[in-house]
This record gives sequence, C-alpha cells and structure tokens, in this order.
Amino acid sequence: MRLLLVALLLSVGSVAVADEPAPIPLAVTPVAEPRPALKYPLLPPIADLQPGNAVLNYNRAMAPEWTRIVFSPEATAKTNKWEQMRSHELPMAEVREFMEKNAKWPLNELDIGARRRRCEWDLDDQLLQESFRLLMPDLQGLRSLSRVLKLRGNLELAQGQFDAALRTIQTGFTLGRHIAEAPTMIHALVGLAVIQQFTLLVEEWIATPNAPNLYWSLATLPQPMVTLHRAVSFEIRMVRDAMPSLERLQQPMPEAESNELLRVMLEKYSQYDSMDKETSIRKIAALIESIAAAYPNAKQELIGRGFTAEQLEKMPATQVVMLSGRLITNDAMDDMAKWAGIPFIDGAQPLLAAEKRLKAPKNNKEAGAGEKIYSLLTPRYSLTYFAQHRTSRRLTALRVVEALRMHAALNGGQWPKSLDEVKQVPLPLDPGLGKAFSYTQEEGRVTVTAPLWSGDPTGTRYAGLKYVLTIRP
Repeated sequence: MRLLLVALLLSVGSVAVADEPAPIPLAVTPVAEPRPALKYPLLPPIADLQPGNAVLNYNRAMAPEWTRIVFSPEATAKTNKWEQMRSHELPMAEVREFMEKNAKWPLNELDIGARRRRCEWDLDDQLLQESFRLLMPDLQGLRSLSRVLKLRGNLELAQGQFDAALRTIQTGFTLGRHIAEAPTMIHALVGLAVIQQFTLLVEEWIATPNAPNLYWSLATLPQPMVTLHRAVSFEIRMVRDAMPSLERLQQPMPEAESNELLRVMLEKYSQYDSMDKETSIRKIAALIESIAAAYPNAKQELIGRGFTAEQLEKMPATQVVMLSGRLITNDAMDDMAKWAGIPFIDGAQPLLAAEKRLKAPKNNKEAGAGEKIYSLLTPRYSLTYFAQHRTSRRLTALRVVEALRMHAALNGGQWPKSLDEVKQVPLPLDPGLGKAFSYTQEEGRVTVTAPLWSGDPTGTRYAGLKYVLTIRP
C-alpha cells in the first residue's frame, strides 16, 4: 500500500513548478453549441445504466489471460510511445490492429462496468482488520488499463469518430469516479489520476478539427468530480485504531504498560512504512529515549487542557507524552477532515495549516515525542485535496475555452477582445482564486491563464494552467 502511494504522489501529488505555467497550445475550430445542448454528456446517461456491480466487470478486465497480452513488454513499448503523440500523429493502422487484437475485450469490460448502476468495493471490513497492511494490486492495474482506454479515445478522435470517443470519455471519467468511491486516500488519488487522463482527452477532442462544442457538457459535470469525505473519514478511523485508546490513556497505568502501548503502536507504523525490523527497533528506542525531554512540555499541554498536576503525577512520563500527542493529533485530524470538504478558495490554507501542525514534528528536533509518534502515522491529506483541485480547475478552464469557441463561431471566427464580450453563456470563475481567468489576445491567438497558487504561508506553490488558442485554418 505504501509503495503504491509513493508512485501516485509522483504523478498527482505536490510537484515542483516553474514561475509560469507551461503553455498548452490548442488549434481549434470555432463551433457553436450543439442542439440539443447536452447532446454530448461526459458521463453515461441514466438511461444507459444497467443493473449490477461495476467491480465485477473491472475485475474481469484485469483477467490474466487478457492483461498479459495488453501489458506484454512488446505491447507496453508501443503504447508508451503512442501515449506521447497527439491524435493526428498516431500510426492509425498499427494502433487499430493493437486495439482489435490486444485490448478489445478488457476495454469492453471497462465500458460495461462504467454503465452499471452501482460500484461496491466491499473493502471496509478488510481495511479495518488489515489496516495499512492491505495490498491493492488491482489499483495499479486499473490505472494502467485506463491509459490504454485513453489511447483508444485518441484513435477514435484521429478517425473523426466523435460518438465513439464520447463513449470512451464517459467510461474513463466514470471509472475514475468509481475507483474513488472506495474508502481510502489511495483510491481517491488513483481515481483522480484516471480522471486527469480523460481530461487530457477532452483537450484532444477540443483540438480535433470540427469537434462538437462541449461547453454545456462540461458545465453539467459534478464539481468536484471526486469527493474526499469518505476517504478522509475512513483513514482517520484507521489511524485512530492504530493508536492507543484515548480512554485508556487518561487512566493511570504502570510504566511497563505505557511502554508496551508505545511499542505496539510503533510496530503498526513499521508495517505502514515498510521498515525492516532493525530500523523499527532503532526508532522505538530513539523515541523512548526522547520521552524524558518531552515530558515538561507535554505536562504543560495537558494542564492547559484541564488536567491537574495531581492527575499527571500518577502517570508515567511515557503515558503523559502519548496522551498529549494523541490530543494534539485529534485536534489536527479534526481540522483536516473539516477543511478537506470545503472548496479550494476557502479550504486550502486552513487545511495546510492543520497538516503543518501535525506533520512538522516528524523532522523537528524540538517537537515533543508525542507529536512525533502520531505524525508518523498520519498521511498528508493535502496531496489528494490539491489533486482534486487541479482536476476541477482544468475542467473549468476548458469550459472557458469552449465558450470562446462558441463566441468565435457566432462572430465570424473572431476572438473577443476581452472575456466581457462573451455573452452567449456564463463564464465560470477560476476555482483557485474566485475570480475570472486571465485573458489576453495577441496576433491572432488568445491565452486563458489560471496563475500559480502560492497561498501557502510556507511558500509551497501549485501549478497553474495556460491555454494558448489559435483558429484552425
């Protein structure tokens, strides 16, 4: 579970960014809105949904008889190369042959699963039993298969098959949302990574000659595409289950018992962090040695919370430090849980502040041992929160792009001089800043920009967007 999380953070988590977002060039055809306006829904229509559990089809898609063909070294070398190409650059005959011979049946199962009425992973009980030790080999497999699905969409766009490409986008978006319905932050990250792939396919759609306009299709998508409440709540429960009971920590206990509670908790952390036994023993010993130095501050923290000096004198130092750390952790996790469900413009800074209080002690020599202990167990919720935001921001910016295509279609192929001239449809605000996207016009091209966000007091920045649009000849 830990190794999968690390891999995901490399792709959808916090990333280093330049001073300006890299331009994304799109040569587009001016096209007015379709009739009916919602002719091209980006999620499967309710009328298309069939009884059944999508997970069964997703598991069938991962059948070894199929995946060993789709992911053979030869096939993987080809798909990795094709993924780097725009739709019009693909060797279409070769990709068509690959899809027909290698990928047709597993992708068909994804199509069917995305049109089931429910998606139940049934992981809750197993997660509570195995916690951070639970293996999830299916997740990386589904993510990899989603990349092949996106490649099918690129081929369909290259062939001008918009109806087929729409079905592929519907499958990809729904697969991502289904994955994120499972109860962990890793599932949310994988789901967002899949949705991110098909947001790029929407970009490719917009850049395809004479592509139908998707303004209303984008406007009616759920925002955010993935909600985090279930994953955050469940992970907090798992973290708390790995900690000593708060009720027990508030009752005096022998020193040997408090040391045993600490040892058991650190063993659980070692399972989560894939530590070898020797490293685990060394960490436990270091933390126990730091208890005496941390005791005065921990005692003052508890007195500030209403404990009396007499109560604390009956507790060994290890218990006092663990109790103080547990209460501080409870407060920080509560803050993270509440802000993770708030829109970015209001929730980002408070979430980062709460996370900083909890995660900073891990590498802070002056922090109390109690905070260090619990910070080891608590994941960084902001990584998923910001991945969620980047997806919403990109989809919202594409809605502005489609409004501009619509305007140009109704005005002789001319771009507006400013966004204020766009009157046909409402323009959404940048969800990162709560104000209009930046817009400039120069030499026949226009630029729609969502600037870098640098609202974190620690100086952390998160990537922006810059679409550079030209009219296709």
